Amino acid sequence: MTIPLLKAFIVDEVVPGAAATGLVALGLLGDPAVVSFLQGYLDSAVAELRWAAAFALTRFGMDEPAVVDVLLHAAARPPEKTGTMLPFLSGSYLGLTTMALADT
Repeated sequence: MTIPLLKAFIVDEVVPGAAATGLVALGLLGDPAVVSFLQGYLDSAVAELRWAAAFALTRFGMDEPAVVDVLLHAAARPPEKTGTMLPFLSGSYLGLTTMALADT
């Protein structure tokens, strides 16, 4: 029941940081059924959403070029910090990206 509600939240959410947090949460839940949903955000126009989808996909052992490219781009140019930044690791995209890349 959690996954459908979380997916609906992400789709409807207008605040990028909140939606990105939802994407990361989907990855942390570990249900492979969400992989295609997450992959749909790798091409998002919003850097936070691309990063969150790539980060979440690494939780499933995905190290395909599209995922790694998004993470490397985020490491080189982290998404701009906003008032809605991710709460994980104090919103350190670089720290989280480094962890994700180390796992790929």
